[in-house]
Amino acid sequence: MADQQQPGQPVGAEDVAEEQQQRVAEPERQQPPAYPELAEALYRDVFDPRGGTFTSTVLRHYAANGRVDPRRLTPITTQIGEAMVFKLLIDLGRAPTPDEPAAIVDEVILPAVGFPLP
Repeated sequence: MADQQQPGQPVGAEDVAEEQQQRVAEPERQQPPAYPELAEALYRDVFDPRGGTFTSTVLRHYAANGRVDPRRLTPITTQIGEAMVFKLLIDLGRAPTPDEPAAIVDEVILPAVGFPLP
């Protein structure tokens, strides 16, 4: 942590960034994980028996067939589709609309693995 600022001293960019980071992370540290039993059930009953998430399965298929550079398959890119669905569930309290899965693929997953935006 940066040294304590003395009155009248200018605030450095590092100090501001550190303070913002602490302020953003604090509410998350205070809250228990949202829906832990839902996440556990999804992985146990859906993802694990099928060899992984839908996103990772599809991306591995495309990489195996030369459509996606396998180096783009990271622990983050292989989870972003499901992460976006969970984000909609948590933030908006609803499942994705019929158009949102396609938007997640076109606007998030494909650009993350090197395809241009449509």
